[in-house]
Amino acid sequence: ALLTFVTTHADEGAAKLLEDELETLREKYGAQRVAGYFHIGNEDASGIADLLQHLVILAGGLKGMDSLFLPSYKALRDHIRGQRREKSSPLTITREEWDRLAESTGVQGWECERALG
Repeated sequence: ALLTFVTTHADEGAAKLLEDELETLREKYGAQRVAGYFHIGNEDASGIADLLQHLVILAGGLKGMDSLFLPSYKALRDHIRGQRREKSSPLTITREEWDRLAESTGVQGWECERALG
């Protein structure tokens, strides 16, 4: 996952992170994961437009952003629908079976939690 660091209160005179502080973050989290740093204002919203543009660009590069549903979701749906077509298929599945099916189609654990509520 990419990380973007944000400090606030620029409009109230709060200091930006120094380059050595940013370097410490890069060392701690990995330079390839640190996607940006922004110093924004609270009252005047200075820097918010740049931060928003940065986040939109990052989000646009995420896997699956070119379709309404991730390919892994479609694969999971198709697999479950295929099982339902079998006459001997149970009406429900266990959580363990759900987890196994999700993993086999590439759906991540946190996505399953979100889907199951």
